[in-house]
Amino acid sequence: MALRAYLQQLFDNNDVKRIRSEVNSDLEIAAMCRREFASESGGHALLFEAVKGTSVRVAANLFGTKERLLRMLEVDEGLLIKKIRAMIQSGTQNSAANLVAACNKASEYSVAPEYQQSDLTLKDIPALRSWPEEKDPYLSLALTHTVSPATGVCNLGLYRAALIGNQDIALNFAAGSGADCHLQLAEERGEPLPVVLIIGPDPALFWAASAPLPTDCSEYGFAAEITDRPVSLSPCLTQPLSVPANAEILIEGEIRAGERVSEGPFGNHTGQYVERNDCPLMKVTAIRHRAQPILPVTVVGPPPSENIRLAYLNELLLREMLCYDFPLIADLVMPEMTIFHGAAIIAVRDCSSEDVADLIQQLIKTTSLGRSRLLVLVDDDINIHDLNMSWWRTVNLLRPERVTATAKGLIINATGIDRERLVTEDRVTARRVDRCQ
Repeated sequence: MALRAYLQQLFDNNDVKRIRSEVNSDLEIAAMCRREFASESGGHALLFEAVKGTSVRVAANLFGTKERLLRMLEVDEGLLIKKIRAMIQSGTQNSAANLVAACNKASEYSVAPEYQQSDLTLKDIPALRSWPEEKDPYLSLALTHTVSPATGVCNLGLYRAALIGNQDIALNFAAGSGADCHLQLAEERGEPLPVVLIIGPDPALFWAASAPLPTDCSEYGFAAEITDRPVSLSPCLTQPLSVPANAEILIEGEIRAGERVSEGPFGNHTGQYVERNDCPLMKVTAIRHRAQPILPVTVVGPPPSENIRLAYLNELLLREMLCYDFPLIADLVMPEMTIFHGAAIIAVRDCSSEDVADLIQQLIKTTSLGRSRLLVLVDDDINIHDLNMSWWRTVNLLRPERVTATAKGLIINATGIDRERLVTEDRVTARRVDRCQ
């Protein structure tokens, strides 16, 4: 499904506000987006049709509600869970291996691209400056497409991209990410790494690019399996890569060996400005686009923010993978305010303290939660989706010896409650009271 088709569905559902008056991509659009998301139920999607200094339109708040998230995947929540379970249970190995096998078998085919025009420059693209101390405008929903020079395996990632010149982009992917691994391999060979920034593809790819998928799992295949939509690709103009044929804008380029640049300040989800002195520098070699292109954006910053909604899907995926791999896990919840830190509360079934200790060591080794700043394990007799109840139970059992330090954060073991000594109402009395009421 093209981004335009998704927007049309939202229009048909009266879930888009057209902003026809002229707006500025410098601070103004971001402020309007924050106010819309803060309104009741996450607000409407926004389409800015008259952005100052450009003919490019801007679409925002696409993930502001769960309903819009599920609409972009064309599933309801029950069907989404069913599809995820089918993938992670499709083999005889663990959830990660089964997921990789299921996604990497998705078929791809080549078609003529829909982005045939080439009159845009970087300055024509209304990337947002969202906070007053930011120096450069940022693309916040451009998907980074790279391929391993060694294996030919593709990676699709969602990283921030600062437009810092007429042909220069500071592309901030983290150490250990798929793009970073590809760059290291290219630099070892003394070769530039071909890169394409994909702007406005099939909306399902926004989640696929940001989902906690296993290494070497095809993001394109994952999106295809979830949506039942085949992957259609077209060759690039200046780089040896093939990318989605229905994207709004493609920015082709390369990262040359050793080329780095300072990036920031950038207002991120911690509520503070961050900077990076060794950010990979992408040199643009071509820009192509559809007629009257649309730039999708999300506004990053302190929560609550609209992009946190996208992480709801990650929570769902992680829950299904962990419950499959570790039968002791009954449930998982990731509080919205800290979801980008991987913080999670895990409900554990009744078991021995030795079993819990073993589970903790296994969780540390998992790629999905191994980088979490905080994991809290509690017994499954409480509703972990009630964060006050989880906090109450955790503090009641908190002891220094129950805290495990990892390379990235902490794990608190708040399990082992004596269920025979829980304070509960007398059942006979409770039934009598119920009858009286």
